[in-house]
Amino acid sequence: MSLAGAILAGGAGSRMQPSNVPKPLLEIAGRPLLAYVVERLEGRVHPLLINSPPHEGFERFGLPLAPDLRPERLGPLAGMEAVYARLSTGYPQPAHILFAPADTPFLPDDFVSRMTRSSGRVRIARSGGRLHPTASLWPMDALSGLGAYLETPGCRRSVLDYAHLQGFDVEDFPAGHGIDPFFNVNRPADLDIANAHLTPPPAQ
Repeated sequence: MSLAGAILAGGAGSRMQPSNVPKPLLEIAGRPLLAYVVERLEGRVHPLLINSPPHEGFERFGLPLAPDLRPERLGPLAGMEAVYARLSTGYPQPAHILFAPADTPFLPDDFVSRMTRSSGRVRIARSGGRLHPTASLWPMDALSGLGAYLETPGCRRSVLDYAHLQGFDVEDFPAGHGIDPFFNVNRPADLDIANAHLTPPPAQ
């Protein structure tokens, strides 16, 4: 399977205010939040892109950026559209794109291998009975109509709604050791929880 990857880091992260640092660049246990997601994907997908605004510090990771194509913030679907457009020109076109959200520092180590063991349709991760639509595998042809969908008056701009139109399968992940593998950092309290899990205990 020819597989590209993309990290969706274009959200405003408004619930992390008043910090003026983009949420994916906030530090957890001494590393940027985004670094944990890059670590899970880098070397297992090619190319690996970051959907993020330009000039906000994401260049430090040395990965190509795919900023949203639309000036208004339309959420992760707009990020997926931007990644699809970037990969459609200037790269050997992959058969699939594996997406991951930028705020999931506990992404499973076997995320890539499990999500790609079946490649016929859109595939969405699930843990604890909950779907995680931005942690998903998409055939390129399933994304080809995304731009037109976003232009449709009254369309619901959710990844799950668009996935329902395409049809999708589910990949179930176990709950993990004490924390959900798709736990996402949305609020300052979540940052504290992630720090507590990822900070090594003091040496005895």
